[in-house]
Amino acid sequence: MGWMSTMPPAHCNIDCKNDPDNCMSETFYKKIADILGYPRMAQALNKTGRPIVFGTEWAAKLAEAPWLINYTLLVNNCNVDRIFEDIKTNWFQIMLTIDWMILNQDQYIKVNGPGYWNDPDTFQAGFAQITLDQARAQMSIWSIWSVPLVMSADLRNLSAGSFEILTNKNVIAVDQDPLGIMGRMIKEPRMTIKPII
Repeated sequence: MGWMSTMPPAHCNIDCKNDPDNCMSETFYKKIADILGYPRMAQALNKTGRPIVFGTEWAAKLAEAPWLINYTLLVNNCNVDRIFEDIKTNWFQIMLTIDWMILNQDQYIKVNGPGYWNDPDTFQAGFAQITLDQARAQMSIWSIWSVPLVMSADLRNLSAGSFEILTNKNVIAVDQDPLGIMGRMIKEPRMTIKPII
């Protein structure tokens, strides 16, 4: 939460009883969201009359306190929202993101769909640190979740295997299903369920 470093009076202040305007509370985070300008920006973009996708990092800024995220406000003002920290180019980081999505899937499933999409970050296919099997797994999981499919590798330098993974029409069709329902991971048996048309 790097933006907090500019606000020393609120830093780590949890005394909401005696200092309700500056403590770490839902009210405080709503004020910060207003300062960040997401609702105002959404209104300005909508006034243009043009189809514009508005992506933010609202939920990622509150990843340490997800219970404070106002998803109604978020969904009403943004089209895509980064829900976790940036993925680094290694399988461990991809698994951290997958675990975060599964841990918070009940909330994410409620809001994901046409008009608003959770964004767990970009694909790592095409980087030397990611095997083709890992890239295939990430592409499949992201598609089951119906989240934005954005690659971060240099398209000019993709191997044939990475290109095949990123352009798999059947996997992309799962992601782009008109219902846009995020798949749910269940524990026993360990699998993901996703309704599609």
